Amino acid sequence: MPLYSRQLLAFVTVAEELHFGRAAERLHISQPPLSQLIRRFEQEVGTPLFVRTTRSVRLTPAGQALFDAASQLIDQGNAMLIAARQVASGESGTLALGFTSTATYHVLPRAIAAYRERYPEVQLLLQEQKNSIELWQELLAGRLDAALLRRHASMNDGRFRFMLVGREPLVLAMPVHHRLAGVAKVGLADLRGEPFVAFAQRTSHYFHALIGALFERTGIEPRIVSESVLPTMLSLVEAGMGVALVPKSAAAVRPGRLVFRPLRERGAMTELHIALRRDESNAAAGIFAGIASAGVRQPPVSRRS
Repeated sequence: MPLYSRQLLAFVTVAEELHFGRAAERLHISQPPLSQLIRRFEQEVGTPLFVRTTRSVRLTPAGQALFDAASQLIDQGNAMLIAARQVASGESGTLALGFTSTATYHVLPRAIAAYRERYPEVQLLLQEQKNSIELWQELLAGRLDAALLRRHASMNDGRFRFMLVGREPLVLAMPVHHRLAGVAKVGLADLRGEPFVAFAQRTSHYFHALIGALFERTGIEPRIVSESVLPTMLSLVEAGMGVALVPKSAAAVRPGRLVFRPLRERGAMTELHIALRRDESNAAAGIFAGIASAGVRQPPVSRRS
């Protein structure tokens, strides 16, 4: 890439070789055009740069000073090109990544560990949000390169694509001495009349809608006594406020202090996606998405994508 003039490159090559013939071979030109380049360069600089005899070529003091400075300039320029190419390929640079709090239980630590092992030169700028809508707004505003979020219908913009990075069932969280603690699987019908700690719609639209649809299909109206976000919901369950439906990975938050049981109903599955720009203006985002989604079966492409 011609970051430097032909004359400067010719000068540096001759200064390295101290031989016009060998320098011409390196530059893939004949010796007379090379000599002309050097003479024009000396005229522009305003002083002789080489002392030429029939037997040798050596640098003048001015030539030596210019050669030292030019060598540093070229080294810096080459480093600059390498850095730019590494950023363009996703090997270095920065990645602004947003994520929901529920992504931290399983997907996020696995993905970050694998990514940092392979791309340690990329600086991760992490931003946590409890609300996937806020993450989506950050993406639209260009303040995030990618986001791990719970996707729903309002996230519809052709500039972005979504990749599935996690899929897990909902489980019932209950106190260790709850009447259903000894049951292998729990049906929603078993929760009729039970005090229920729910996801707040304002901050957890995805889970609120998913669990609401489950109860609606079974014809059961939950007796909601409190609405909040994880892990506050689990704290309320531990305090005996009620039971809650949460992603299976949330069981790691209260090991041994709560009981978690799977549901008998089908369709009680949660999904986590990574959203990123289709143009992949930041190559690191596409690489991270590929690592995060590795091993997860991708659904057919939706028109919403």
